[in-house]
Amino acid sequence: MQKWIALLLACLLLTGCASQTAPVEEAVVETQWPSSDAQIHTRRELPVTDAARAYAAKYPQVKFDHAAVDDITLYEVYLSGAKNAPMVIFLHEQGTHKDEFLEIAAPYAQAGYFCVLMDLPGHGERVTEEPIQAIEALVMASTDVELLLEYYRFSPLADVSRFAFFGISMGGSVAYHYTAWGRRTPSLLLVCGAAADFGMLNGQGSIQNGKEQPMTWDMDTYKAYCETHNPITKLDRLGAVPVFAVHGCQDKVVPQQLARDLEASLSSYGNARFLFVEQGGHEVTLYMLPHVGAMLNQYLK
Repeated sequence: MQKWIALLLACLLLTGCASQTAPVEEAVVETQWPSSDAQIHTRRELPVTDAARAYAAKYPQVKFDHAAVDDITLYEVYLSGAKNAPMVIFLHEQGTHKDEFLEIAAPYAQAGYFCVLMDLPGHGERVTEEPIQAIEALVMASTDVELLLEYYRFSPLADVSRFAFFGISMGGSVAYHYTAWGRRTPSLLLVCGAAADFGMLNGQGSIQNGKEQPMTWDMDTYKAYCETHNPITKLDRLGAVPVFAVHGCQDKVVPQQLARDLEASLSSYGNARFLFVEQGGHEVTLYMLPHVGAMLNQYLK
C-alpha cells in the first residue's frame, strides 16, 4: 500500500489532479433525502475512525464522513463546500474493506470529486451470521450501488449523472456487473485484475466478515448463478461505457485470458483501453494510479 502512495502523489503532480477501524458505536437513525414519495432511506452517522482522522490532518479541506446508509457502511470523502460534484465509487477487493481506499481517494476529493468508499457485503463493518458465496456478495454489492445512487440522487453534494467506478479484483467485477445490469450508466470504469465473464470463473470461495472461507455451494449451483448474472451477456451495455482496465500477465486469480477476451469483444465499440503488465500478478493497482486523474478529468468534468 505504501508503494502506491508515493507513486500516486507524484502522478497527481503530473496529471493535475489500511488501517484498523475504530469500534463502531450506536448512533441516532436519521432520515435523509427521499428517493421517492413512498420510500425514505435511513442514515446512521458512525464514529470518526483513527484512519480518517489521520488523513483529515493531511487534507484539511477534505471531509471524511463515516456513515451507514441503509446499513451499507461507507466513507464519504469530499471537498468541504462541494456541490453537485461528480462521483467516484471505490470498490475494494475480496478479503479487504473500504479503508483500503482512504488515502487513495483523498487527493481526488481535494480535486473536486465526491468519493464513496463502501464495504462490500460480508466485509469490513458489514458482518454476517453465515458465509456468503463470493460471487453472490459481488452481485449483492451491485444492488447496493443501485441503492446508493438512488440515495445520492437527492444529495446537494453529488451529481449521480456523472459517476465512475474504481474497482479492484472483486470490486472491478462489481463495476462490470452494475454496468451490465444497473439502471444508470456510468461515465467511466477503472478496473484492476477483474473479470467480466462470470461464466469462466472457477469457484471463488465464500466470505464471512472479511475472511475467505471454503466454497459453500456445489459447482452446478455456482455455475448456474454465474451464468444468470453474467455481464458478458450484456456486451452492448459494457461497450457503451469507457473502460480502462489493468491486468497482470502473471495473474493466478483472474487469468489474463479473461481480460484478453474482453478486450477483443469490446474492440468494435472503441471505448476500451487495456494495459497488460508483463510481470504483474493479481495486484496491479500501482499501474492504474498514474492514469486515474487524467481519465476522471476527461470523462467526468
